[in-house]
Amino acid sequence: MPKVTCKCGVLKDKRAKTCRKCRPPIRLGTGKGWYMHSTGYVIGNFFGKLKYQHREIVSFYLGRPLSSREAVHHVDGNKVNNNINNLKLMDRSDHATLHLDSKRAKSMSTKGHEARWGYSYV
Repeated sequence: MPKVTCKCGVLKDKRAKTCRKCRPPIRLGTGKGWYMHSTGYVIGNFFGKLKYQHREIVSFYLGRPLSSREAVHHVDGNKVNNNINNLKLMDRSDHATLHLDSKRAKSMSTKGHEARWGYSYV
């Protein structure tokens, strides 16, 4: 497997545009240290642990830590929009089903989509 390097010469994740050193930190919401991960989510490193900002926001809002069985869904699909009104707490299996249904809907023909959902997206 070939090694992927950034324009500065440092090794980087093959999915990322730049290495962590060249990537400017995103200071969203709760302060310093948040940056855009190559997956598109805003994450931060706290005491050696990577934390997703959207999970931290929901956890703070609820006043309790989230369990591993809970998932946070971005209602508008924008992974950077971590406004509490855009975040929905779901069971992981329900979240997977939701995304599976949306992928199926996108892959269906216009007629199939209209039959299932009641409207045409074209």
